Amino acid sequence: YLQLARRPPAQLGEESLHAIVREVVALVAPELAQAQVALTTQAPDIGPVLADGNQIRQALLNVLRNAVEAGAHTLRLELATDGARVTLALHDDGPGMTEVERDKALDPFFSTKASGTGLGLAITKQILEDHGGTVEIAPSPLGGTTVTLVLAHRTPSTGRVDAADRAGGR
Repeated sequence: YLQLARRPPAQLGEESLHAIVREVVALVAPELAQAQVALTTQAPDIGPVLADGNQIRQALLNVLRNAVEAGAHTLRLELATDGARVTLALHDDGPGMTEVERDKALDPFFSTKASGTGLGLAITKQILEDHGGTVEIAPSPLGGTTVTLVLAHRTPSTGRVDAADRAGGR
């Protein structure tokens, strides 16, 4: 609860989401192996973005651990950009969520787990909002749930969305 209430503001700096994905995957690998969960990643190097690396790591850890605790056996993590947004989508083959559960999943203290606090996704939502982003929850093509962390693609040099750069504006 204190982590949600007293979380420091985001300290934006130049970060590689490609590297963050690699670090988080390495960190959770023993947990995944013990739970017999397979994880595949597709994380191209999309260049640096403005983000608080520690907070993005925390958000990614939260969604990975939630998927495992929900009973997923297969996870697919995809990093992508369309120029204006960066997405980190975690697809799982777990039991999925009802529409009501998806609507409430980001609310503090909502949990479908007997021992859950209901703070992991609420903290993740707050982290993404502090970055000007969102968290999207939808049914997964793997049969379970997809949780997508969405960030504006801001470059370290300008702090603005990089669409003008891609369109030849510079």
